[in-house]
Amino acid sequence: MDWIKSQYDRVALAALGLIALASAGVISMQAMSFPESFAGQNSAKPADNTLPQPPTDAIATEITALAQPSEWVASKASLLVSKPYILKDGMLINPLEGGTPLHPPIPNEWIVKFGLDYADTQLLDSDADNDLFTVIEEFEAQTDPTDPKSRPNYASKLRLREFISERFRLKFSSIADAETFTVNTIDLKDKTQFLKVGEPIKNTRFKLIAFNPKTIEEDGLVTDVSELVLEDEVTKEKITLPLEQEVNSPNPIGVIVNLLDGQEFRVLRNGEFSISQEPDVKYKLIDIKAGRAEIQRAGSGKKIEVSPE
Repeated sequence: MDWIKSQYDRVALAALGLIALASAGVISMQAMSFPESFAGQNSAKPADNTLPQPPTDAIATEITALAQPSEWVASKASLLVSKPYILKDGMLINPLEGGTPLHPPIPNEWIVKFGLDYADTQLLDSDADNDLFTVIEEFEAQTDPTDPKSRPNYASKLRLREFISERFRLKFSSIADAETFTVNTIDLKDKTQFLKVGEPIKNTRFKLIAFNPKTIEEDGLVTDVSELVLEDEVTKEKITLPLEQEVNSPNPIGVIVNLLDGQEFRVLRNGEFSISQEPDVKYKLIDIKAGRAEIQRAGSGKKIEVSPE
């Protein structure tokens, strides 16, 4: 041991030499096995240096397209301004692209077409052209809401305020004889008239055109229910008067109001009236019932329904 300590440097150097010699042997043996390791990876197949056939059809199409002049495509968008969006019910809606209506039932395209303010929450009830008709009324009539000369019919502003069914003023009172019949006014203010079939009734526009004798028997009791038939000599409408009974007038009264100015009219069925916006135009009340009325513009034949107020 003392000798190793005294010869330490030489012993260490000898050990390193032995290690280096062993490593060199290992490397030499691995190098000798390289050809065997790569033998299975060598291929006798010759290299293919040919290029694949290019897609000539696609190239020809692109060449043709490049030869054509450029074409601009119209767009509602702007290069400098972003698309407009409105937040409604938690959704972002672009009115220029349609989609969910911002002011139903009017589609967004109609609002954009006339340049209306689609962001206005009161748009439907606004009057863009000050012609006394709202945007929704102009839409329903398919008129231009920005042009006061393009508006719905003034008659669309008429409403039925009241329906009045009055008692008919005449009453079939009795049978004088087989050919003569008595007619009175229900208030008995006029004299009794004795009439035959075909004769006019004084102070009215009615005449007697028929007599229908009728009886009914109930519990052995015979009741006379004969009828007189009158005709309006102007309208040619007929009304039947049962013996000793009152009936409603064939011409009820309609109370019609003009929403544009508050003007009110009391009009008999088949009566005529004019509104202040069209003083030269006559409207005729051709039909009326509780809850609805129908008028007709003179000369046009077009019927207009008047809804209740």
